[in-house]
Amino acid sequence: MNRLNILCFGELLWDVLPDGIFLGGAPANVAYHGTKLGANCALMSNVGRDFLGEESLRRLNRFGVDTSFISTSETSRTGTVQVVLDNVEAPEYEITHNAAWDCITFSADNADCFKSFNALVFGTLALRSAGNRQTLHRLITAVNSMIVFDVNFRWPFVDFEHTVSFCERAHLVKLNCDELTHLLKYLNKTQVHDLTPVNCESVIRDLAELWQCEGICVTFAEHGSVLLWHTQFTVVRMDPAKVVSSVGAGDAYLARLVIGLLRRQNVSALLDDCSRLAGYVVQMPGATPDYDPRKVGGLSL
Repeated sequence: MNRLNILCFGELLWDVLPDGIFLGGAPANVAYHGTKLGANCALMSNVGRDFLGEESLRRLNRFGVDTSFISTSETSRTGTVQVVLDNVEAPEYEITHNAAWDCITFSADNADCFKSFNALVFGTLALRSAGNRQTLHRLITAVNSMIVFDVNFRWPFVDFEHTVSFCERAHLVKLNCDELTHLLKYLNKTQVHDLTPVNCESVIRDLAELWQCEGICVTFAEHGSVLLWHTQFTVVRMDPAKVVSSVGAGDAYLARLVIGLLRRQNVSALLDDCSRLAGYVVQMPGATPDYDPRKVGGLSL
């Protein structure tokens, strides 16, 4: 079986948690987990010419993530995020402004190489920069692959207009229940109060039709997750887990989801694997713990 090639676009930064500092950023986390799960993953980002930038590249190279699309800024520092875990299931983030990852560039000289990727994954935080949005639009045009939009709202860097615009360009949109609720309010949609995996199907089908996307995945923390993929709607429950930190759990889930969809895995079994992996990550500090993907990711590598 040929290995999949996945390109992740966006922030590369350091999460500052009570237990220490951990390499992070949602796209970087997806690239890490995708690599652990057997894909060839590359990250397109920017770091500063500083110690944290150098350490970021060392760590990613050690993880096996392709860093050839990561540039180095002479004027901006590597990004950091102060993560407050007063509520471990809903951490708060204090994100530095004008970080190096706000300035991700696209080189026309590399345009042809992007056609080799099977999927392009990006999130909302990197959209806070106009330059990044322009770069991402060019990148979406250059690739010939599944476009995956990970809606991960980080206040105050939330722009609903840009979010909806990129939802309309994606094949797969992944978000959590709170993010779904905020988007429904913005779109003035008839809102289902207390959304659950059981009562959200019609809402999700309406959004898929509105955005003309092939799939929408919504996670509901300990209550499970749902996936509308083409016309099939699937619900899975999640086994209870002791939550140490939810940082990175959604990124692990997404990496497993993208690989499974590209491999045309049975959807119910796939979502079980996604939930099992996310359930493992929430029990660990940091977003990139080590693990055996055969035991918690449902993959035979």
